[in-house]
Amino acid sequence: MTQMPKKIAVAVSFLVSAFICGWLTLGVLVVPLFVGPCGIHARPFDAEVWNAPDWRDSEDISTDFHSVRQRMVDDLLETKLVPGVTEAELLEWIGPADELREGSGAATAVWKYNLGSERGMGVDSEWLEVALDRSGRVLQAGLYRD
Repeated sequence: MTQMPKKIAVAVSFLVSAFICGWLTLGVLVVPLFVGPCGIHARPFDAEVWNAPDWRDSEDISTDFHSVRQRMVDDLLETKLVPGVTEAELLEWIGPADELREGSGAATAVWKYNLGSERGMGVDSEWLEVALDRSGRVLQAGLYRD
């Protein structure tokens, strides 16, 4: 009779383990569909929202402390900021740079846009950096931390 409770305990622990593994697997497969890179709740790029004066106030608990610019920047990089985009298009979409610096090599200028506190630890600032060539066309664009 003492064997029966032991068998039941083993069966119950197996079922509990399978249940937990199933939920973890579901989380790994489903959550990335709703949450973008770095746990950001991504949203499509919107020039009006990007350029709104209160974009900095968008870092709150409902967005996991990611600014609206951080939530849109991945879409912006994929759909708009590709090599060859003109300076006029850049100004229309994301406005004038927050900071400018001299470029190097083929890039004559680098436009920098503040995105807010970095993703993750939030110690540094995260920036969008757009390198322009002599003709005012985008050479490349990417993110960096400062």
